[in-house]
Amino acid sequence: MIFACAVVAQDAPQLQPAELTIARVNELKEALPEVEGLDEESRAETTKVYDHAITSLTTRNDWRQKKRQFETAATSAPENLKGIEDEIAALPEKLPLSVAKDAELSAVESALENAKADATAANELLEGLKTEATNRETARKELPDRAAKVRLKLASPIEEDLLLPREGEPTTLADARVLATNALRAAQSAEAEAIDAEVDSYVKRTELLAARTDLASRRKDLAQDLVTRLQELATSARKRDAEREAEKAAEERRKTADSHPVIKEVATENDALAQQRVGDDGIPSRISKASETLTEANTSLEQIQQEYARMKERVERVGMTDAVGLMLRRRRDALPSTSVYEDRIQAREEELANTQLRLLDVEDRLTKLRNLDEAVATRMQDVELTGQPRTELENRLREQLKAQAGYLESLRSDYDSYLTLLVELDGVERAVVAEIDAYRDYVDERVLWIRSAELIGADDLTNGATAFAWLLDPDNLSDVASAIQTDARRHPFEFTFTGLLWLAVLAVQLYARKRIRRSADIISKNKAAPFWLTIQAFVGTIVISLPVSLAFWLVAWRLDEAPGTGEYGRAIASGLQAAALLFLGLSFLRNTLRREGLGDIHFGWSKEVRKALSKQLTWLLPVTAVLAFLIATFNSQSDESYTNSAGRIVMMIQLGAATVFMHFLLRPEGPLSKQYAAKRSGKLAGRGRTVAWLLALLLPFALAVLAAVGFAYTAGQLVTRYVLTLLLILGVVMLNGLMHRWFDLSETRIAIRIRKRKQKRKGLSVEEQKEQGVDDGVDEVDLLEVRKQTTSLRRSVVITALLLGVFFVWLDVLPALGFLDQVQLWTHTGTIIGDDGSSIDTQVPVTLGNLLLGILFVVLTFVGARTVPGFLETTILQRLRLSAGIRYAFKSISRYVIAAAGTVIAFRAIGIGWADVQWLVAGFSVGLGFGLQEIFANFVSGLILLIERPVRVGDTVTVNNITGRVTRINMRATTIEDWDVKELIVPNKAFITTEIINWSLSSEVLRLVIKVGVAYGSDLKKVEETLLRVAKECSRVVNTPPPHTMFSNFGDSTLDFELRCFVSGINDFRFARDEINKSIDKAFHEEGIEIAFPQRTLWVRDFNSPLKVIKDLTPPESTGPVGEAPDDTAR
Repeated sequence: MIFACAVVAQDAPQLQPAELTIARVNELKEALPEVEGLDEESRAETTKVYDHAITSLTTRNDWRQKKRQFETAATSAPENLKGIEDEIAALPEKLPLSVAKDAELSAVESALENAKADATAANELLEGLKTEATNRETARKELPDRAAKVRLKLASPIEEDLLLPREGEPTTLADARVLATNALRAAQSAEAEAIDAEVDSYVKRTELLAARTDLASRRKDLAQDLVTRLQELATSARKRDAEREAEKAAEERRKTADSHPVIKEVATENDALAQQRVGDDGIPSRISKASETLTEANTSLEQIQQEYARMKERVERVGMTDAVGLMLRRRRDALPSTSVYEDRIQAREEELANTQLRLLDVEDRLTKLRNLDEAVATRMQDVELTGQPRTELENRLREQLKAQAGYLESLRSDYDSYLTLLVELDGVERAVVAEIDAYRDYVDERVLWIRSAELIGADDLTNGATAFAWLLDPDNLSDVASAIQTDARRHPFEFTFTGLLWLAVLAVQLYARKRIRRSADIISKNKAAPFWLTIQAFVGTIVISLPVSLAFWLVAWRLDEAPGTGEYGRAIASGLQAAALLFLGLSFLRNTLRREGLGDIHFGWSKEVRKALSKQLTWLLPVTAVLAFLIATFNSQSDESYTNSAGRIVMMIQLGAATVFMHFLLRPEGPLSKQYAAKRSGKLAGRGRTVAWLLALLLPFALAVLAAVGFAYTAGQLVTRYVLTLLLILGVVMLNGLMHRWFDLSETRIAIRIRKRKQKRKGLSVEEQKEQGVDDGVDEVDLLEVRKQTTSLRRSVVITALLLGVFFVWLDVLPALGFLDQVQLWTHTGTIIGDDGSSIDTQVPVTLGNLLLGILFVVLTFVGARTVPGFLETTILQRLRLSAGIRYAFKSISRYVIAAAGTVIAFRAIGIGWADVQWLVAGFSVGLGFGLQEIFANFVSGLILLIERPVRVGDTVTVNNITGRVTRINMRATTIEDWDVKELIVPNKAFITTEIINWSLSSEVLRLVIKVGVAYGSDLKKVEETLLRVAKECSRVVNTPPPHTMFSNFGDSTLDFELRCFVSGINDFRFARDEINKSIDKAFHEEGIEIAFPQRTLWVRDFNSPLKVIKDLTPPESTGPVGEAPDDTAR
């Protein structure tokens, strides 16, 4: 083979391929420095070629070694197989016990630990052989392709540039290339031969691997059986030890009945400790029960894992056929319910916590008894001696405490064993739940679109008649009645509770109806009535809808629990449960539509819509409930012919009823469509109504066709989700109504509060407003903005709830949704915690489902950041006595927090954590810091404004010589509205880095100074009294600090006074000056006080001609040019 590979060489080599060895090539390589005629470049190139040849020869040798190993394994397979068979034949039925049946507990526990280690080793060996078998099966499929690829390389020319010959190169280099080429061909040939040997070895060792697996399985079973028997021995030994200690402790307590009280106390404690280990509730009994449960859980886990593995292997080999689909559906139905294990896991959490606490308590008491002398001294501190020598009493006490240490040690050992068992059992049962869920998901992703029946035909009518005969069979009905009677005799408490519960629901019907009518009367008269009245009506509507559904459910519950219930009874129970759910939903909707009911008074639904819906529900409610009962009953029994005939026909009838109902509900000329059209006009709205109506008709019709052509199982699953989706929509509609009522009530209360505040402000002085806590109007809420935000929030919550509900309802049956987690987009490095507590870096895939989840988080973040502030305003902040600025700060910061948290969660959903992007964020931040430093400065300044609050929403400020009221503090800039109702956008940085005046930061009281000049000779006291009286009479002037006047100066023509008073805020500052000035002028006129005019003395110098006085003040006619204004300067 190697000689044949050399045909590609261009020239005959100096060294034949069969003689190629690594040692020979190394010799040639070492001799290169002595070769003459080679330049340095050629010598370096030749060295590289020799290195390549050495690598190829090393690979050749490795492949030859593997070939020899495979050939040896194949040759020795028959002999090894015989040896394995002999070992299997020599295996005993049971492994001998290494301890006697009456051995001490310590010896049994030691043997049990060794047996568990052997069982673990045997199980690991078995799992390794199973993995080897799987790998071999995969290799046998892949090896032929690998061999073909290798042979293709052998037949193809060499493409490596290093091995291709060059014209004119030295002979030594050319020979080296030929040698390396032959080495490469030898390696390729050895690889092909090794692959052939591997395939042949796998074929010849098939029986050997099966025998080894059989032997390992038998050894594992023997080891597990030995563990089980030793556990039973340990349980027996533990119980014997516990009973012996209990008897000993009881005897000691009896002996010390007349002893010193301190001795009696310790003996009583010892007896109580020993009693904790005996009885059905003792620790040994609990250990025994937990051990049995653990064995059952391990068996269940192993069976499910084996069944799951066999099923996947069968699907991979055969593919998804109708027969395989039927088998998968049956296996899925046979899977145990996870609710039993989940209930155990939940109940075990408390047991684990209690056991840990008891173990800690026992260990603490043991620690105190480590030094018996200190324990004796502690007990003897307050002991009064009654004639008994102290030394003798201490010795007896020491003996009792030593015995107590032994009891505590036994308890500690038991609690430790029990806790270990509980932890192991918890892990195994969680693994069972995970395995069942994985098995169920695997089936659900594959069986949905597999045909389960033939095209519906005449045979189905015959089989359907047979199914109905089975349903109405008197013997079956008699068996159900007998099962209920048996259940009543064996479980009288549960049966009595069932009856009393139903009677209690009947008894409160009248009361619930009265409460609904009463709440309707109150809300119809007062739209601001408390929200709890709506909740009361909602609960009352549920109560009056319960009787029939509750009766169905209670009967189904007792049928499921009854010991004598057969397949027929369980099918009836399933039918009753389905009917109860559907009847409850439709009955609740019908009662909601009643006059003065939840929809009428509380939700404000129109009368036409309520009447139309109620009319259709009159016939739909009983029809669909009966049909749901029949469908669930036929689908819950084991005869496929009943399911595919009667069950399919009844399901198609139910879909027909749904089609009729959807037609009357959504038809374009119906009341619901008309109401929709009244709110939305245009061609698009009309087309939307028509499209919705057609889709509502086509969906149930398509499901009926799907069932008719043979996809009965598929149609059944989709119909179940279809009904659940309709019930989900009903629930979302109720949620929308409740939220609408709540938000409307909050907005109404805010409006009433503002109106009352304004009315109260009108009737009070400013000082009285301050004293009674009446705000000045700057904190009034923008109701329109709040209404927009709450409406957006309500719609967002409703849409989100609907989408999430639809997602979880349809997740189990739509393979496309389950397939999202199988579409891997990229991977990222994640950290997991190993079994030893160490951190392990691993590659975590990011799937299409993760990406869609991240997009969902982004949408929710956007919606939340826009709508949550309004929600906080209407529900929380308005109920607190906070100013508008504080409320605005809360809302703004909440918006930023939601945006930041949502962004982090969205990025983590797609595998991008802070550790992954912190370096990028750092570099990006530096770049933005330089390029957008002003924007960042304004953003940080905005945060400072919201947190430190030197400027608040509603404050009046002066910045850049402009005064106005702060109306909004945004991320980058703050909006100020001046007195001309013009909005000024001021960057946030200006409020931090420049000087501003905040007229209402800590106190809104401002001083107003009004200067007045009166004529000389005026009564100064009267002037002061008049000014003070005017100030006090002004409603905008506060009483504290009081106003006062000052005689400030002797002016040229006047005596100058200053009236200094204080007003309540900047809004009053502008108007108070006007009112006070008018009042001063009026009061001075009334009091005869003259406000002096300026007096001027004119001195004229060097005026030679006499001064002419003009009496006629009429201006002369203009003599200037046409169109030029007259010169008035002469006058």
